[in-house]
Amino acid sequence: MKHGREALIGLVLFAAVFAVFGQVVTFDFVDFDDPIYVTRNYTVRGGLTLPGILEVLKPSIGLWHPLTWLSHMLDCQLSGMNPVGHHLTSLLLHAANTLILFLALARMTGSPWRSAFVAALFALHPLHVEPAAWVSSRKDVLSAFFWFLGLLGYAHYAKAPRLSRYLLVAVLFLLGLASKAMVVTLPVTLLLVDYWPLERFRGAGLEPVASVSAKWWIVIEKLPLLAMSAGAGVMTVAAARLGGSLRTTDELPLAVRLANAPVHYVQYIAKTLWPAGLSASYPLESAAMPWWLVAGCVALLVLVSWLALRHARRFPYLAAGWLWFLVTLAPVSGVLQVGGHSIADRYTYVPLVGLFIVVAWGGTDLLARFRRGSTAAACVGGLLVLVLGAAAYAQARHWRNSTALFEHMLEVHLENSTAHANLGKVLLERGEADAAFRHLAEALRISPGQVDAHINLGLLFAAQGRQKEAIDAYSAALRADPDNAIAHNNLGVLCAEDGAIDEAMRLYERALALSPAYPDALVNLGNVLLSKGDVDGAIERYQQALKLDPGNVGALCSHGAALLFRGDGPGAVEPLEAALRLAPGDETVLVNLAAAYERVGRRPDALGLVEKALQIDPRSEEALALRRHLERRARNVEGTSAD
Repeated sequence: MKHGREALIGLVLFAAVFAVFGQVVTFDFVDFDDPIYVTRNYTVRGGLTLPGILEVLKPSIGLWHPLTWLSHMLDCQLSGMNPVGHHLTSLLLHAANTLILFLALARMTGSPWRSAFVAALFALHPLHVEPAAWVSSRKDVLSAFFWFLGLLGYAHYAKAPRLSRYLLVAVLFLLGLASKAMVVTLPVTLLLVDYWPLERFRGAGLEPVASVSAKWWIVIEKLPLLAMSAGAGVMTVAAARLGGSLRTTDELPLAVRLANAPVHYVQYIAKTLWPAGLSASYPLESAAMPWWLVAGCVALLVLVSWLALRHARRFPYLAAGWLWFLVTLAPVSGVLQVGGHSIADRYTYVPLVGLFIVVAWGGTDLLARFRRGSTAAACVGGLLVLVLGAAAYAQARHWRNSTALFEHMLEVHLENSTAHANLGKVLLERGEADAAFRHLAEALRISPGQVDAHINLGLLFAAQGRQKEAIDAYSAALRADPDNAIAHNNLGVLCAEDGAIDEAMRLYERALALSPAYPDALVNLGNVLLSKGDVDGAIERYQQALKLDPGNVGALCSHGAALLFRGDGPGAVEPLEAALRLAPGDETVLVNLAAAYERVGRRPDALGLVEKALQIDPRSEEALALRRHLERRARNVEGTSAD
């Protein structure tokens, strides 16, 4: 009966997750960290390869989460660049987290319906849309997966402590740490569940635990886990410092961080109670909040903490749930500032469980005082879940593509330089130059050091032939971020176009020193080497680029052109045909493939490609010259036949 009820509840929870979030499998990748994690990460795109696995074991992009990288690599192995598979993995993890949380709470508390309510709030709260709908938030759903499995494993360990069960919890904790370092608070959270609902400090019917020494043992047994937390913390700080994402006290003074942290806590509580105005990015405040706001938030947190602890003996879930929230949110409260955002919806993924426990148990106990309180609790709880589910469904729609996401971010906060810069890039790629310029200019007005805005403005100017302004934009990007590989590469392109070949080579080499897995920079360096007569060196760079990104049209086209330059017409055909399949309307590819066909004696095919190239650009000098050459060769052949 018990297992049948749990199975039915689990089935309903699973169906609810898919009813609200099933839509995400139709969503695109978004140009908001997804290029870093998947679409432009050529190590990840290569799938599960031994060199790739060894590479992701090292810290990168200011983080150390090798298991998260491996999950993205597995998705690429199975689904390639089709976003359906990537979204489906995140959705399944969110559903699994919901079910495991339900089972863990039900086993620990013996209250399946309250546990189901907590799991439903966890599954459908709008603050949890990000982890379910955003591919780059994989680290949140994956780390929580191991967190909740560890919690479930610990529930079994607490009932009958054995070394094998403890080691299982430790392994799951390690896997969580390898997914995201925010899991570091799990050992302290286990102490909280020891207090309630497991009641191990009281003995919970187990005589050995009732002794003073046994109570200390409950703390001592967490020391190995705490040591793992400390190690992961050191690794995380080192990775953030190495990646440049850790804000120094010069950039953001410690006093400002300490003042803002209680405000952030209250902001999370407010968004939990009224989940409106949610955004993928909340700009970081560089100055302390008003003193009255800080004082008010501190007073509120202290008051709630005092009430929870004062009534802990009678209502232990109040203290356990409230402290769960405070403890698990501490790593991202802003005291240790990583990145350029103040708060983030995804940071609530595990912490809100504590508040949901308070609501589920506290609300039920409160309504139980009234006649038909159980019926009232069921009705109120069901209505709340439906309302939150509808809100989450609407919130998830903002993640369907980059345009929808950035436009919504600006609806929430118009002074968001990140949203303006990213929307400007999207509009630029769509060919809407005027609209793109307005957003990029606005991003720089709000934040003059916005690197992405400078780079995208450089691309816009370059496309319009305004070379000097493009150079100024890339130079501004490098002043803001001297180690930006994209700015070095793009500036190199302009130097090459201007005939400054040696300077272009220096810039390409610097870009590759900063980002070795950068196919475009490899192609550009190869082109410079080819212009200097180093054909073998150029071909080597093209092959390196194709190893990283087999579908790179520029690398395929340049590789074929270099082989033609070396006299290898048959060898040039294959990469150029591959390039044509990927870019059938690329005039350069058409001309180069026509030249390769001419080399191998396929002159009719070559002439057909030349005509297509001239339809695209009737004034193409390369296409016109090749057509004259082919026509001349054809006349010579006819003349020879007549003789």
